[in-house]
Amino acid sequence: MSFVGPDRFRYRLKDWDDRSKNIVPNYDRDKFNIVLDTHSHTRNSPDGALTLEQSIAYHKAVGFNATVITNHNLVTHLDEIKRLNKVNDGEFLLIPGMEWTTGRIHMCFIGIDGWSTDSIPYNPTDAQIRSAIDETHARGGVVTVCHYPWSTWGYYPRTHDHPTREQVYDWGADFIEVACWDDDKLPIDYASYTFVNSPTRPNIGPCCGTDVHEPYTAQICGWTVLNARDMTIESVMDELRRHRTEALLLSEGKPYPFKHRRNTLQIVFAPLVGLGRAFRRVHLGGNSTNVESAAIAAWVGWIETLFVIFELLRVTIR
Repeated sequence: MSFVGPDRFRYRLKDWDDRSKNIVPNYDRDKFNIVLDTHSHTRNSPDGALTLEQSIAYHKAVGFNATVITNHNLVTHLDEIKRLNKVNDGEFLLIPGMEWTTGRIHMCFIGIDGWSTDSIPYNPTDAQIRSAIDETHARGGVVTVCHYPWSTWGYYPRTHDHPTREQVYDWGADFIEVACWDDDKLPIDYASYTFVNSPTRPNIGPCCGTDVHEPYTAQICGWTVLNARDMTIESVMDELRRHRTEALLLSEGKPYPFKHRRNTLQIVFAPLVGLGRAFRRVHLGGNSTNVESAAIAAWVGWIETLFVIFELLRVTIR
C-alpha cells in the first residue's frame, strides 16, 4: 500500500489555476531568461505523484519556466517531452534526464536520452561512480550531485560512504545542488554553495532542484537561473556544459501555497500506508531508507492496546 496505494491527494490541472497564488522569484530578467529546476519526479518514479502535464502546471505556479525530468534510474517520457515542448514552445521547456539512485550517492544526469538500468550498481565503487559521470558526458549530458544534507546528515546518514565534494569535483561532476526543496535536513546547503562558487573550482557550478515527489513536501527555497540563446534543450544544455548558472536562494523559504483535494481512499488505507512507510526503503536501487522506529513502536503499542481491550471485553461478556 505504501508503494502502489492511493496518493494522499487528488491532483488536477485546475488546482494551479489561481495565478494570484503563484510564486514569482525576484531576478534580473535582462540577465537571465531560464529559471530551471534540475531535479524533479513524475508518477514514473515509484514515489512520484504528478503526471508530466501536472508537473508543468506545478512548476509554472512556483516560478519555473523549465524543468529536468529525473525519475529514479529511468529515462522516461521522451516522446511526451517532445510533444509537450511543441505545445508549450517559448513558454515552458522540458528536458529529459534521470536520477542515478544508489546506496552511496544520488546524481542527476541531465540531457540524456537513455541509460542501461542493468549498469546501475547497488553500492557503486569510486571507479563506477566516475565511469557513470564519464558516460553521461559521452552522451552529451551533465551531472548534478544531489542533496548532500539529505544524504549525509543525521546520526544515521541515509547513504553509505558518500563521496566528498572534493572527490566529485575531481571526478568531473558539473553541478552540486545548493538548494533542494525536498531536503528534510537542510533545504539550502550553504557549504555546497561556498564550494562551487570558489574561484579555484571553475569547472563546477550551483544548481537548485525541487526534487518534487508530491508538492506538499516541498519548502520553496531556490531556483537555478541562466541565460540561453533561446528556449530549446540544445541552448540550455550549451549553458549547462559551460557551468554558467547562478543560484537564486530564498533563505527564509516559503510554504507551498496551493491546496489539493484529499484522496478518500488514502484516508481509508492510511494505517496500512503508514505501516508500509515505517518499513520501506524509499528509493529503488539504493539502500537509503526512511525507516521510522517511532512509527514501528507506535504500531506495536496500538496492537497491544487493542489486544488488551479485546481481552477485557471478552472477559466482561463471559
